[in-house]
Amino acid sequence: MRSQIGNRRALAGRARLAGRARFWTAYAAGGAFGLAAWLAPAPAAAQLHWDLGVQAGGVARTYPGGAGGGGFGPVVGLQGHVALLPLIRIGAYVAHDVTPASLDGEDAAMRHTTAAGLRIKVGSPWPRGAWHAWAFLGAGYARVYGPSYHRELIITDGARRDALVGGAGGGHVEIPLGFGVGYRFWKPWELTLEVGSRFGFGFNGSLYKDPGRAATLAGGGDRLVPPVGNDTVSPFAVLGVSLDE
Repeated sequence: MRSQIGNRRALAGRARLAGRARFWTAYAAGGAFGLAAWLAPAPAAAQLHWDLGVQAGGVARTYPGGAGGGGFGPVVGLQGHVALLPLIRIGAYVAHDVTPASLDGEDAAMRHTTAAGLRIKVGSPWPRGAWHAWAFLGAGYARVYGPSYHRELIITDGARRDALVGGAGGGHVEIPLGFGVGYRFWKPWELTLEVGSRFGFGFNGSLYKDPGRAATLAGGGDRLVPPVGNDTVSPFAVLGVSLDE
């Protein structure tokens, strides 16, 4: 009888030991699995997404509100973004353009404009795949320079005299706004097209402000040349190549 009880106790002890062994084995396996999952590289969907691209095209500066006019000229730019959310990216841009200007119907010096700032891209949920689309909004500052140039000025007696109009500079805040489309032709490379406008305000400097730029007459004497006008609305269109990861 006692031997039977002893055997039962021994069997129960072995069962408890086996159960504990199974528990700790499962615990260790779970811990190892969790550690491996923590150390494993993040899936592609969780990695940082970014893009970097160059663009070239044209911009039209019309200079409303002044005594002159503008025209269409080339523009080049560089921009890059990082993803905040699947369809929202934030980044920076820099662009430079050279555009013609005129004053009282006569050609003035070409204007050189360099702008830089921040911008945000909001992607469209459709289409997806090789084609995709987005809207963009930015905020930056543009520095503008108008080199010196020669022109004829009418003097009080009706005579026309050559004058050297001095170089002048200025600046303004700009808000780029528009939309774009991209085509991924060979991952991660894509072709892009952006169309929009740059809206300017807060103009300052001798290029924009009255009484205008100083002009030195041939043979002596000075005159003031009125400002051409402000870069209030400047539509543009640019093609580009982008690396999109």
